Amino acid sequence: MGRPFLIVALLIYGVLVVVTVVSMQAARRRALQNLSSKEAQRDWQAWREEARRQSKGAGPVKRSVPASEEPPELVLLRDYYAASLSTVLAFGSLTYAVFVFFLHGALSGNAKIDDGSANTKREATN
Repeated sequence: MGRPFLIVALLIYGVLVVVTVVSMQAARRRALQNLSSKEAQRDWQAWREEARRQSKGAGPVKRSVPASEEPPELVLLRDYYAASLSTVLAFGSLTYAVFVFFLHGALSGNAKIDDGSANTKREATN
């Protein structure tokens, strides 16, 4: 089960990396298009003003005013895209590696399960 399993696992990993990168690029492109517009900026500023009003106790909950002049999603995917992508790939790779390790162990068939019957037989003869 060694080599074919490894080849399949690496092919699946390659597909997952490509899907992750393409998805992150699509999310970045969509954020840059939608959140960079004047209307999106007006909506964000309106939300900040509403949060400012609610921070004074005028709303259903006490809110803190967002410090950013721009929507956080826009800042994250515009200014910190490389760090975000690296983090997603690192944690995704680690999770996949652990999953493949456990799957390989479960499918290898080398595990011996002791059901306790050997101890029962030994005790019966004594």
